[in-house]
Amino acid sequence: MNPINYLRETKTELKHVSWPTRSQAINFTILVIAASIFVAALLALFDYGFKIILEDLVLSGVDSSGATPFDANIHGGDVQVDTSTVPLEDELGVETAPIEFNVGGTSN
Repeated sequence: MNPINYLRETKTELKHVSWPTRSQAINFTILVIAASIFVAALLALFDYGFKIILEDLVLSGVDSSGATPFDANIHGGDVQVDTSTVPLEDELGVETAPIEFNVGGTSN
């Protein structure tokens, strides 16, 4: 197709388009902006809700000092595990053995 013919046909087709009036264009623009703000607020609300839920799930294992039962302190390649907050009995009352780690040939 010849580019000149294409431009002529495009110009002819654009004459058949029913363009909105000024007031319609303004109303539709306001509608799009309002819908965008509503969707942004809705997404922000969901984001905040998921954040609260996930923080509750993640922080549920943290005691008042902020330490989780399996916090590890790394000093010079050795791993020291704080087992003071790890229960030695499970929920059925069965005593369990302390957790042992073997890092670099040493065990704790």
